[in-house]
Amino acid sequence: MAALPIALSTGKSFRLDQLATVRDTIAERTQTALLDGKTVLGFSMYRAKGADETVIAAKLDATLKKLQQADDTLGFTLIAGTVQYTHDQFEGSMDMLYEGSLLAVLVVWWFLRDWRATPL
Repeated sequence: MAALPIALSTGKSFRLDQLATVRDTIAERTQTALLDGKTVLGFSMYRAKGADETVIAAKLDATLKKLQQADDTLGFTLIAGTVQYTHDQFEGSMDMLYEGSLLAVLVVWWFLRDWRATPL
């Protein structure tokens, strides 16, 4: 860890041990994550700006399944997420788009009584 290179915006790079003191120790626990009364390891995933969260969620799910298959003692539980909400909003928007298109064709036909005037 001490040899980890740290790149600066000026183009220079330093080793981590040149900037700080690096020691391998055990720190006191300051937080605890519990699930159903059992101590667990919790982590959060956030998308980078411009990234597609549905693609990231699918890749994360596949990666977690591979990890669980590799080691049966591991278990993963989703606590909270916004991906399903995003997917539901997309599906709802697409349904409304199709309904609106169909209604526009029907209204044009209803008033003009001519299929050639409809945008099909």
